[in-house]
Amino acid sequence: MTNIIITHRGNPAHLKYVLAQLKETNPGANIVLMGDKSNNRYSFVKHAMLSDYFNMADKFSKVYKHLNSTDISYELFCYQRWFCVYEYMKKNNLKDVFSLDSDVLVYDDLTKLNKFLSKYDFAVSAKSLTNKNENPGNWMAGPPLGYFKIETLKSLCDFFTDSYTNKKYTKLFDKKMAYHAKRNEPYGVCDMTQIYFFAKEHQKNMFNLSDIFELDGEKTRIDETILDTSDFVCDDNHKKLLFEGKTVYAFDKKYQNKIRFPLIHFQGYCPVNAKEWIPDYYIGKRYKFCLLKRKIKHIFSKIRWYINKYFYLHNNCKIDSDNIVLLPAKIRFIKKLKIRINGKNNFIDLSKIEKIEHDSIIAINGNNNKISLDSMNIKGHLDITINGNDSYVDSGERVIVDDTLSCFLQNKTGIEIGARTSFFKTSIQSIHEGTKVKIGKDCMFSYDIYLYNSDGHPVCNAAGKVINKPKDLYIGNHVWVSWAACVLKGVSVPDGCIIGRSAVVTKSFKEENCVIAGNPAKICKKLDGTWKRNDVDFLKE
Repeated sequence: MTNIIITHRGNPAHLKYVLAQLKETNPGANIVLMGDKSNNRYSFVKHAMLSDYFNMADKFSKVYKHLNSTDISYELFCYQRWFCVYEYMKKNNLKDVFSLDSDVLVYDDLTKLNKFLSKYDFAVSAKSLTNKNENPGNWMAGPPLGYFKIETLKSLCDFFTDSYTNKKYTKLFDKKMAYHAKRNEPYGVCDMTQIYFFAKEHQKNMFNLSDIFELDGEKTRIDETILDTSDFVCDDNHKKLLFEGKTVYAFDKKYQNKIRFPLIHFQGYCPVNAKEWIPDYYIGKRYKFCLLKRKIKHIFSKIRWYINKYFYLHNNCKIDSDNIVLLPAKIRFIKKLKIRINGKNNFIDLSKIEKIEHDSIIAINGNNNKISLDSMNIKGHLDITINGNDSYVDSGERVIVDDTLSCFLQNKTGIEIGARTSFFKTSIQSIHEGTKVKIGKDCMFSYDIYLYNSDGHPVCNAAGKVINKPKDLYIGNHVWVSWAACVLKGVSVPDGCIIGRSAVVTKSFKEENCVIAGNPAKICKKLDGTWKRNDVDFLKE
């Protein structure tokens, strides 16, 4: 018999669909929900109280070291669930088990996969286990689906505990933490990090579920997350899925092969919380009334959106024909925007904007211009003006405008903004043909900052030749630009630097992680570490 265990605390809206579809696709399986009182309400699956299998998990909590920026209770439970599963297996004489995440829809009977994996000690998803993989950001393996024999799961639990005192792994943990700290990323060491190291040490006895394998004559793969489109054809920021009956396929990007997916993992929160899509991809027979109610509500919200969009476009905006404007899905965001377009073949993509709190304006007077704002969070005011043709503004994900961001462009110019960069009050001007301003990822701009890739007016020598030609301006990743600083044309600022208050940067620098200050600016200090965005760290000292 196939044993499938889901561990989850609480009863989120998507859980009932996950369990119902799992029962329908695996009617002969032993399905167990290890949870609490709040989710002890699904009679069609077995329920086990986590508290009854928490002895080993409680002991682990005393040796656990929190090496992550996430909530400690969440991260600790991610480890403890494995101890609970092992105790349940031991008390109920289960020889092997599938451990399944609670945000996964299963479309196939896992019995055939169970037979295929039974010759291995365990199976997890790990993108790379080679010695050449030195990127600590890829040190992850594990869910959404894991297969374990009881002896191997016991070894994994022991490994979780022992790794905190093993110098080999504590050094690797420090390396991973430093890797993310340097990039100011909200990641760290989690259970999937240690599963990666465990899998690396036991590769001979494991099967990598990230690999494409043959099952019943079809190429098959376990989905890591629906939002991961690195190897597969994309459809609106997630894998393009093909349903043939109740079987799900995706298309390999490189060879366009059709790959069967026994399950889809709805993990991720950008561009939306993927768990919200679970009812849309649910194919079970239970909860049909809930789905009908949800669809009716969705239809009415769509009708309301189109009505509001019609009145908004006709009353608040002036947009010539032959232009494309993709608007945000939420009405309150649309009402905060004023769009003026005088020209043709302009493209504005605002569909992924997360927030607009104050009035903002986008004005274009020209043709063939493009503005693409990813998941931008506009807490203040955004002002983008293009007077010319063939220019662009391209923003990475999760860019924040706290107060004001003003961008002015003319013919064939561009502004590129990297992911997770924040602006308080900044003016960016890219005003002469063929020039651009490029800003890296995770930068922080303070108050009254000006970025220019031109002096604005020409200065000529005696022969009438222009001696102050416009030039591109580059700011690297993780750069902090302080209050009232000014960065001029042709400048390149390296990664990790701090530009001091009221600095006027007139030349490029090559050395990373430095303090650049003065008028004209020069390197004042070499940083031994890196700056941090979170000012709470001051209090730790």
